[in-house]
Amino acid sequence: MAKIGYVRVSTKDQKFDRQHEKLKAENVELIFEDKLSGKNTNRPKFQELLKYIRK
Repeated sequence: MAKIGYVRVSTKDQKFDRQHEKLKAENVELIFEDKLSGKNTNRPKFQELLKYIRK
């Protein structure tokens, strides 16, 4: 079974780098990422992740 991860940052100026490093250290193969405010609960890539794991 593949390891799947999800990362999110709140602003355009923030980067995913550290989160990706941590997930890759755990051999995560597929990473979904959203660049949205924490107040926004409509997270497209998170929804895509949920659809992916339900297959």
